[in-house]
Amino acid sequence: MCVLSLPDLRRVSSAPLAAAEVIPRAVLLCAFEGVSYLLAGLGDGQLFTFAVNDDGALGDGKRLSLGTQPITLRTFRNKNTTHVFAGSDRPTVIYSSNRKLIYSSVNLREVLHMCPFNCDA
Repeated sequence: MCVLSLPDLRRVSSAPLAAAEVIPRAVLLCAFEGVSYLLAGLGDGQLFTFAVNDDGALGDGKRLSLGTQPITLRTFRNKNTTHVFAGSDRPTVIYSSNRKLIYSSVNLREVLHMCPFNCDA
């Protein structure tokens, strides 16, 4: 995983994802409670999370198994708070509480995609 600066595409930081040859299927940069994170969902159901410093440097990565199928990542907002939906064979909602990432399982099987829906009603 590499973080590049724009417009010159200079490498700011990098971190290995895994020793296996599984490639990322989804990459997402988002902020929870003012802390930026880089999330990478692999094709084998593994999720990597990295805290991103203000200068773009990646912190220590954490790996979590969310299933065995490829992961898709999508942000949505609920009560003015950012959440991430990780679609896979074991879908999960990711959010932050007291600056710690929380992973909450969804009681549905094999949800592969999600999109937010917002209306006044």
